[in-house]
Amino acid sequence: MQFMTRLGFTPNPTIAEQTAVRFSVPISNEQLNLLDADLVVIFPITTSAEQVEQDPIFREVPAVRDGRYLVFDDPEASKSYSTNSALSLGYALDTVVPILAEKLST
Repeated sequence: MQFMTRLGFTPNPTIAEQTAVRFSVPISNEQLNLLDADLVVIFPITTSAEQVEQDPIFREVPAVRDGRYLVFDDPEASKSYSTNSALSLGYALDTVVPILAEKLST
């Protein structure tokens, strides 16, 4: 969330209130509706983008049903975003920001 917040996005308050474990907030499949937001952005780390998008529970999240979501399928983008180092942030800015801008303009 740090990266997205620094880009000017506001975190979903429901998620922001959850207790983080290391760098993320664990959300079980039964809690996926907590993800509902103006735009849901998923950076898969331990699964593929295809697996995320094919999950029937994920597809029931209102923002996902409405097409207001983005699942990154580039593992390098996911790593650059989640690593949060000086080198990875430059890569994330070059790759993630244009994809976000394109999604928001549609």
